[in-house]
Amino acid sequence: MTVLTLFDEEPLAIVGDVHGCPAPLQLALADLEELDRRVIFVGDYVNRGPDSRSVLALLAAAMKRMGDRLVLLRGNHDVAILDFLLAGRQDAFLRHRGVTTVHSYLPRPSADVLEDFRRTFPADHLAVLQSTVLCAEGAGVLVAHAGYNPQRPTSRTEADLTTGSWAELIHCEDPPQPLTVVGHYVQAAGLPFVTGPLIGIDTGCGSILGAPLTAILLPERTFRAYR
Repeated sequence: MTVLTLFDEEPLAIVGDVHGCPAPLQLALADLEELDRRVIFVGDYVNRGPDSRSVLALLAAAMKRMGDRLVLLRGNHDVAILDFLLAGRQDAFLRHRGVTTVHSYLPRPSADVLEDFRRTFPADHLAVLQSTVLCAEGAGVLVAHAGYNPQRPTSRTEADLTTGSWAELIHCEDPPQPLTVVGHYVQAAGLPFVTGPLIGIDTGCGSILGAPLTAILLPERTFRAYR
């Protein structure tokens, strides 16, 4: 899977986990599209929240408008739904509350709802998920859904950057970049987690009732919240 190379000192807007919440996503897109910078989403577009279908529809439309200014990283929830859609592996998808995503597509479930979901899933929504990349990295920043594995800080595998969970990140003394921006780790207070070399921007959108979708602007290190 692709690793996107960022330009040196490239201005960025990086957006946290969406988790099936189209309203704050629509606000974020309307705001950030006006900025002269690349917009990177850290992944986890589906599950948990009420309307994953509308989220993927908004992202499909934004891809057409923004072209390569829009970068979608892959989160562990996106891996799970792709594994189900493409290979029929349902355990992780259901464990990650994939039933909420199924309901957004099939509000009146049939007797074989999971197979109907796979069979009728829109091609343009699948294309959004398949377009996702592993991470974005430049000389001064790494953007990855789960960060990096402190035991293998230069590894760029899906297991290390997307589906793993690394509580040790906050203690890592030798990070692969001066700054790493992550989603994945839900901040119960609804505020970003900020240290010198690590910023976490999953502020609970779709996971905690009323929690915001958060974006960080770089190099400014300023935050914007959308509800």
